[in-house]
Amino acid sequence: MVAAAVTLAVAAAQEFPQGVDLVQRIDQTYPWLNVISFDVDAQGNVYLAGSALGAVPASINIRYGPLGGRDIVVIKLGASGGLVYGTAIGGTQDEFVNRVRVDASGNLYVGGSTSSADYPATGAGSASVLLKLDSTGNILYNTRVPWLGAVLSLDVSPSGAVYAGGVPVSGQLPVSPGAYREAAEGSGGFIAELDSTLGRVLSATYIEGAVRNLLLRRNGDILFSTGKNIAALNSSLTQLTFSTTTDFSVDLAGIGQDDSDNVYAAAQNGYRKYAPDGRQLLLARNFTNASFPQFAVTPSGIIFLFGIAPASYPTHHGTQPCGSNLLVPVSGVSVPRNQNTFLMAIGPDGTTQYATFMTDEVPLYLPPAVSPDGLPYAVTQGFLTGMRWQGIVKFNPDEFPADTLTFGGCLVNAASLAASPVAPGTMMTLFGEKMGPQTGQSFELENGHVPFNLAGASITVDGKAAPVLYAQDGQINFIAPWSLRTDGTRVPICVTMNGENSCLYAATAPSSPGLFQIGSQIAAVNQDGTVNSPQNPARLGSYISVYFTGGGKLEGSVFDGGVAGFDLQRNTATVTASVTANQCEPFGGCSSGFTREAQVVFTGAVPTLVYGVNVVIVQIPSQFDFPMGPQPAQFSLSVRATPQDPIATVSGVFVLR
Repeated sequence: MVAAAVTLAVAAAQEFPQGVDLVQRIDQTYPWLNVISFDVDAQGNVYLAGSALGAVPASINIRYGPLGGRDIVVIKLGASGGLVYGTAIGGTQDEFVNRVRVDASGNLYVGGSTSSADYPATGAGSASVLLKLDSTGNILYNTRVPWLGAVLSLDVSPSGAVYAGGVPVSGQLPVSPGAYREAAEGSGGFIAELDSTLGRVLSATYIEGAVRNLLLRRNGDILFSTGKNIAALNSSLTQLTFSTTTDFSVDLAGIGQDDSDNVYAAAQNGYRKYAPDGRQLLLARNFTNASFPQFAVTPSGIIFLFGIAPASYPTHHGTQPCGSNLLVPVSGVSVPRNQNTFLMAIGPDGTTQYATFMTDEVPLYLPPAVSPDGLPYAVTQGFLTGMRWQGIVKFNPDEFPADTLTFGGCLVNAASLAASPVAPGTMMTLFGEKMGPQTGQSFELENGHVPFNLAGASITVDGKAAPVLYAQDGQINFIAPWSLRTDGTRVPICVTMNGENSCLYAATAPSSPGLFQIGSQIAAVNQDGTVNSPQNPARLGSYISVYFTGGGKLEGSVFDGGVAGFDLQRNTATVTASVTANQCEPFGGCSSGFTREAQVVFTGAVPTLVYGVNVVIVQIPSQFDFPMGPQPAQFSLSVRATPQDPIATVSGVFVLR
């Protein structure tokens, strides 16, 4: 069995690329847990194992031992991220996890270590332990293993036999008769088969080198890697069926296999695909200027590579670095400043199916793998605005775009050009390729509304036709349908061009405001009718009209692509505004960043313009001391659709006098 999960987090406006779904933010729900290893079962349950950073909270109600220091903690999460069980095991000193694996019945096998004399296990005199938990989190077996130095890899056979690989205690491995290697050679490793109680060794052999990766093959052989070498042992651990030294300059990062029994080996700078005999090389691919230390193979032979790459690295149907579409760089992260997390999916024939940036400057942390239904998961940790985070995501290749149309992955608010969820009536821009005519075409009203097909291009959001404002090969502007859901669900956004169709996925929201821009300033009209600018600043105490999109639903009847009348339809959301400007004293001296609330007079549709363009009319506070001439000021707009919804905030610069 192979399985896995990923740890990621994003800013409020950040969206994962298509085919990537967030399952759970670990750092928000379990901030005290340091995840070291994980697995996924056939039902999509995710098993996280690691150490508690500080005291184990009361929510982990299955406990073994006195607990203290760092304890082993196992959390089982359902497919949607909810807690199924939490179990803590430990003594008064420190315990650690190395590797976990789940079997077909939901039993979890854990390889770890302890420094506690009172650790609650059978056996004595060993720092290494093996545990087995049932599907409800209760411990079935918990054993100190005197011959075990460290478990680096685990797998479980359909019959319940457990195979472990790693580093033994020299001279103490219970080697079986006729074993492949009966004595240790240098700083070698081991492979051992144990029964389901973890207390009896069925067979064991020394291996030349630490066994860092281990998988069971369908014929019962054990596929494993040491250093730059990939090999297989027969089921009795008496002889090698093959041994191949790869041509990589660094040690292997992972191994894999597909349903055709092809064998895969990956290092940070490439991968190799071998025939089932492990000797015949079928595919070889190297990568330059990028590092992919994490690797997984699906049963169908799709290779997933996770790592870091520079912003110039080529994507395929994926997300290019697009302004705020990536996380803000954080100083102190142990990744080169020009690197971003990167995902590649490569087909069985070696062609790239998908390649995308995911987040900015976040290193992947735990090896990914593949659930029994073929969906890859992975785990990473990093820093966001200076704070540590972890999370779980999964990858769905069925959501990857088709080859007929490609998207740059920059789905943004058309006003602010910032990454944004999709809300009813929001003007959105999608960047990509092959999405429209070579020469851009803007809409003309048809029977009083914006057309749903422009120059052969049309778009749907969650199956609902969207009005198209502009279409060109590399860009489409559209308005999200007013009947769109608002519950945060990721929905397909599909473009059709000349009968060919491709989709990406984005989250929904009740509102998603973005301020229209004129150059470096927001689009605003002063009380005297002039466009706000350094030459025409707004005066203290005057009224100013600011134009935006994404304010959420409107009062009264609204139809997609329609034009607003003069009946002043208001947004149903609660809208507030503030102005930040310099505060100046009468006799000189100014302090920056002084903020006052602005009185909102009206927020709603703009008469004679298409539904989706909103205006907020506010009175600028008059309490500011008179500035020393025109100066930049910041206007902030906050929108909350209902008291239960989060507040969406956007800001921009205008000129104040």
